[in-house]
Amino acid sequence: MDTCDCNSVGVTYAADGEWIPHTWQNPPPDDWYMPAAARGNVPSIHMPRWACRLVLAITAVRVERLQQITADDCLAEAISTRFKVADAAEDLLIQWRDLWTSTGGDWDSNPWVWVIEFKRVEVAGG
Repeated sequence: MDTCDCNSVGVTYAADGEWIPHTWQNPPPDDWYMPAAARGNVPSIHMPRWACRLVLAITAVRVERLQQITADDCLAEAISTRFKVADAAEDLLIQWRDLWTSTGGDWDSNPWVWVIEFKRVEVAGG
């Protein structure tokens, strides 16, 4: 295992190529390490907390039937429509159904699903 060289520690994010150096004001823990074999392309789930660019806070958790989703819920799921108000709600629900079934889900069985709501948390220095 390799130890952290804080003079060259940083993260290049694969999604956009942005390089974020780690500064002396917020150095990584002394015991932080990454095996040399893992360097280069590390899945975000295995990155240290200091490399995080997005922090989410869970604001609500509930269960509901899949088909209980509303047009506002569809918008929160980043589904959009080009229709005017009268047809927009139906279009959003159709798109949600089509998305669900495209992943192998069974729309007609109307399963119970977890609904997890969250908000983005701004982190100082991030």
